Amino acid sequence: MTTKRRPSPPANFATRSVPTVTIAAGVSVVRIHDHTKHPIWFGPAPGARPRNRFDDPKGKYRVCYMGKTLEAAFVEVFLRDVSIPLLSRADLVERAATDLITTRGITLIQFHGNGLHKLGATAQVLNGSYSISRPWGRACWAHPSQPDGIIYRARHDDDHFSIALFDRAKAAIAVSAATTLVADLTELPALLVRYGVGLTP
Repeated sequence: MTTKRRPSPPANFATRSVPTVTIAAGVSVVRIHDHTKHPIWFGPAPGARPRNRFDDPKGKYRVCYMGKTLEAAFVEVFLRDVSIPLLSRADLVERAATDLITTRGITLIQFHGNGLHKLGATAQVLNGSYSISRPWGRACWAHPSQPDGIIYRARHDDDHFSIALFDRAKAAIAVSAATTLVADLTELPALLVRYGVGLTP
């Protein structure tokens, strides 16, 4: 009986030329967050255990997660459970969708498309358990090219892209504008239609 090889970063990862995507200065990205808290937050909190896909298992760096589009941010926050037919209005009221703007160009490792093969990775890193993806996050952070983060397809809508920004790039983003999701009568109905979900009274 053979066991399937765990998709870990290759031993020569640090010497590879990694594929990257550059987002120019002045480009908007989106973060959905608790409306009572500042939108730019790198986690986990000091002393807390890693919680998200590319968090550092050794706690040396922190990550801010955002969407390249509102759709990417929305699905990653609200639609992780594909069996949910209704979203809670109360949950939406508690969240803000904030446009962040890049203050300089940011360089992100391309964790999608042909970038996967160049990295020595597969989509299993993104679709598998966090115990698989976190070592990859650490390998990307530690790469000598010092990337600002990782760009990858949103797991729950792969037409759109998510960004994991490392804390060394915290000065590369600034707050542009914010609104509560329920108050946004332009964007919210289109999101509900797109994903086929309803809203509780």
